[in-house]
Amino acid sequence: MSIAPMYVTFGDQKQDNGDFCDLKAIHLSRWTKYDSDKCNITMIAQLYTKILLSVPLFSLIYYLLSWAFVALFIIFLIYHSNKKAYQS
Repeated sequence: MSIAPMYVTFGDQKQDNGDFCDLKAIHLSRWTKYDSDKCNITMIAQLYTKILLSVPLFSLIYYLLSWAFVALFIIFLIYHSNKKAYQS
């Protein structure tokens, strides 16, 4: 969900005018004649959203673990790039 949120939320769905589906299209369809009947949120996005809204601690843990992954990835990237340079 955090790498490609628009694709995971709507997939490869397009509106009648050729634009990709987004939350703005769904919101506008409630108040205008803007057609977004073809824009349906995927089951994965529905499940993920329900979990995030019903269990706030999960949201916090997911956020912290995402940043921990980024930090560890950068640390190991620097470590292995230096280690490879020393071995050559």
